[in-house]
Amino acid sequence: NGSPIYKELVKLYISSLQSGFSMIGYETRLNYFIKHAQIGELRLSEITRVHMDRFIKHMKDKGNKRSTMRTNLSIIRYVSSFAERVGLDVKNPVFHKDALPIAERSVKRKLDREELSAIKTLAIEKDPAALEMRDMFLLAVYLRGMRIGDVIQLRQDYFKDGRLVYESHKNKKTFNIKLIPDAVQIVNKYLDGREYLFTFFKFAPNDSFSAEVNMKAMA
Repeated sequence: NGSPIYKELVKLYISSLQSGFSMIGYETRLNYFIKHAQIGELRLSEITRVHMDRFIKHMKDKGNKRSTMRTNLSIIRYVSSFAERVGLDVKNPVFHKDALPIAERSVKRKLDREELSAIKTLAIEKDPAALEMRDMFLLAVYLRGMRIGDVIQLRQDYFKDGRLVYESHKNKKTFNIKLIPDAVQIVNKYLDGREYLFTFFKFAPNDSFSAEVNMKAMA
């Protein structure tokens, strides 16, 4: 059998991804699977339901949320699909999307208007850090649920003529969003010529490092 062992297959899959953030997040989850499924030097085709059940039991014992468990299993299946697609190993039925069902999705509860208003009116003006964190949260809401990682890394030059144009760090999609008045009010509080809108993100890439190393350092 000339197929690579699973942990080497993971490295090949990670290197095929376009987004640095996906590379980091997926690699962490896949290494978590390798360790706790105890698959060691096995190839993809040698992994059995016993290994998968062991990993699922570990996640449950650790108290992982159902959403986390579903995400982990989805990423594991991505590796299987990648291996089959590029001819590195045969299809393994234990990775089929219906082979490892996880219970129903949890219902996400949204803030109502009164709760959002209560957050907006919290008396925290004397705590600049708390005030900025609240502004980041509210801006994420006003920007249609933007990922907090993207909010923290918003650059001031992304904002022009009442719009925000940015590329998502996770999936590289470009967004062009018209700002509502509440969002404009927050943005204008922080526009002062700095590189980033908010002060929490201070990472500067090292030109002597590769893009992948810089991504991992930033994470």
